[in-house]
Amino acid sequence: MRLIFHDDAFADIRDAVEFYATDSVRAAERLKVAIKNSLASIVSDAGRFPIVEGEVQRCRVKGFPFDLYFTQMTGYARIHALLHHSRDPEQWKSRVGS
Repeated sequence: MRLIFHDDAFADIRDAVEFYATDSVRAAERLKVAIKNSLASIVSDAGRFPIVEGEVQRCRVKGFPFDLYFTQMTGYARIHALLHHSRDPEQWKSRVGS
């Protein structure tokens, strides 16, 4: 399975890593690894993640207060957003279909 990213999902990841890097480069590196592990989990078994609405699923980023929102399609998963738990969990909705 391939991963396809909404343009804003890349910005979400970049912004989260940059935010963590302002306090600790080590924490930022741990976040990057945790995100990569979550993405690998989606690739290996996307069906194990809960559906939050329609066909959109959520994958928690282990050890950090973030969730990845994605839609599983035939042969690929589209990553819509990386959202911090304190953000509006509805924010990803505007990215579905765009």
